[in-house]
Amino acid sequence: MDPLLVALDLDGTIKPTFGQVDSEVLDCIARLRRRGILFVLVTGRCLGDVRTLVPLALFDAMVVENGAIMVIKGIKHVLAPEWWLAKRSTLPPNLIGGCEEIIVSMDADLHQQAQWLASKTGGRLERNKDRLMLLPPGVDKASGLLRVLEVLHVERERTVCIGDGENDLPLFELCGIKVALKNSVAQLKEKANYVSAKEDGKGVVEALTHYFA
Repeated sequence: MDPLLVALDLDGTIKPTFGQVDSEVLDCIARLRRRGILFVLVTGRCLGDVRTLVPLALFDAMVVENGAIMVIKGIKHVLAPEWWLAKRSTLPPNLIGGCEEIIVSMDADLHQQAQWLASKTGGRLERNKDRLMLLPPGVDKASGLLRVLEVLHVERERTVCIGDGENDLPLFELCGIKVALKNSVAQLKEKANYVSAKEDGKGVVEALTHYFA
């Protein structure tokens, strides 16, 4: 079956680590949406960050905070259990700084602190290059995207997933077509159906052109 939906990571994918989202990527997404292709942004970032970085109207749905929140048809859905929110609210404010509502994101060097938070909350840790994220059990990018696919009635076999970091590995287990970029971690490249010759946004445009020429 031809792919119908594209799930895109943000940082290190459509957006370079340092810099803005390439306008070429946004134009490519807009063109393909006019052809009926669905686009979902799937990122570890909080919703507040996303609003400042990309035009929200360019996406049919968004999964933010690494699968903990879904935004679809203008409505935000929290995908974490209520007990998790209660546990998170007991953590010291200085340890959960940031714009995240559900997860906790911190520098990967703070591994000991992250392990303490995980033991206190019953959560789990997931790495994303130079970041560590404390997540509710059972929550990752794949679980969030799966909820979107259910709402949009899209089979997982008809999806293309494009990412660059370790937290995109669950997406690669879910999607029909897996795309890694030149700047992706080795684990993604090993599982990918296609690895771009270019980095970040230019690599995304390269891959989209390959699959939707």
